[in-house]
Amino acid sequence: MEDEMPVSEPESYSAKRGFLEKLKLYKEFIMIILLFVSGAMWIYGSFATKNEVDRLECFTNLNITLIQSKQEMARQWTEFKRREAQLNSPGQNSGILLEGREFIERAKLEAKQLYERNFKKYHESLESLKEAKCNKL
Repeated sequence: MEDEMPVSEPESYSAKRGFLEKLKLYKEFIMIILLFVSGAMWIYGSFATKNEVDRLECFTNLNITLIQSKQEMARQWTEFKRREAQLNSPGQNSGILLEGREFIERAKLEAKQLYERNFKKYHESLESLKEAKCNKL
């Protein structure tokens, strides 16, 4: 048989093996660090951030304003129509005193102004939702 020359490992293998041997000494410590890092990442991914909570609060407030404005608009429009019918009813017209008639006219005008104010608030809230104003927080 021929004398075989002993094959030595390349230097890069021995350096890697030495590094792995050192890592084996600290494997429990490395596992603990990985556990805490992965736990922190899980917590961050599972729970809402302050920014997300702020956006959700913004959308909720806009929706509440939208619904309240719509309800107020309906209530004021009904009041406006009721006052208008009260003024225009033929049987009531002759019996209403001038002061009562002026009161009804003022109430009718006030109901219309409140309707218009709520109409404006409704459309502002709607535009804010369409523009995704809350996404800019």
